[in-house]
Amino acid sequence: MSLLLPNGAPISPLGFGCSGLLARLSRKESRRLLDAAFDNGITHFDVARAYGYGEAESLVGDFIAGRRSAVTITTKVGILPPPKKKLLGMARSMARRLVAINPAFRQRFRKMGRAMSKFGCFDLATVRESVETSLRQLRTDVIDVLLLHDCTLDDLADPELLRYLEDLQRAGRVRYFGIGTSFEVAAGAHEVHPAFAQVVQFANNPVQPNMLHADWTSGLMVFTHSGVGPAFAKIRPALAADPALAARWSGQLGFDAMDKNQLGEALLAASLAANPKGCVLFSSQRAPAIAANVQVRPRQEIWEKLCNLAADLPAASQ
Repeated sequence: MSLLLPNGAPISPLGFGCSGLLARLSRKESRRLLDAAFDNGITHFDVARAYGYGEAESLVGDFIAGRRSAVTITTKVGILPPPKKKLLGMARSMARRLVAINPAFRQRFRKMGRAMSKFGCFDLATVRESVETSLRQLRTDVIDVLLLHDCTLDDLADPELLRYLEDLQRAGRVRYFGIGTSFEVAAGAHEVHPAFAQVVQFANNPVQPNMLHADWTSGLMVFTHSGVGPAFAKIRPALAADPALAARWSGQLGFDAMDKNQLGEALLAASLAANPKGCVLFSSQRAPAIAANVQVRPRQEIWEKLCNLAADLPAASQ
């Protein structure tokens, strides 16, 4: 299945992930990233109720005003953001300043934000309220893709939830619905609850080469994420700790595997090759990096080489 823009054109092979918006960046800075992505040809944007402490959808809604027919939007239900309180806003502002001073704080504050969110919220009343909130925040009449965020197979056993999603689709308020979860749950859902799996979203990279085992996705719309950052975070330390391993990687890849720019580009080229009929999500907090990523083309041979090399990484890096 191909996801098309409302004007009938295919969506861009790269989609922009909005999970990092409004975290350490201001609303103005975050908006600049969305504009940079669109100006460089990206037409799919992936957001969720929980992103940006519950404010990312509103930002995306402002961004798509006047260009709705030229973009597609994924949003998600199932994870609720922290309650909006004045103290939370003050804490977030302080967190931005601390991260600007010392980027090492970023992961700590990200974990704190997740700890304040509420997971597994798939009861019908909560999902219904979440969808209405998303439509209102996004300032749109229709959500292109609605995903169940980090759902389990047990969450998909509710026939009322499925009927509600199907009603939304028939009413034209949601074009497609599906699941954004682990690869294992997505594969199980396709087998046990296939009606929920019109669209699937899961991680894929050479360290987690899920697309090598995804024959069952034929005919589905597939979004993959975590193609660069998570793999990069596992590969680089392993190579830095073992010069002989780094040399072997460099020899097989044809470039210095310790060069972060070349390795990052190779990981993105591999992710695109692994999901040629779907959409690969990435995120960045730098406009020049967004422009550079759009120029990357899929490279099947790099995907195969990286998967083979990653399979021999030390167990702690897998």
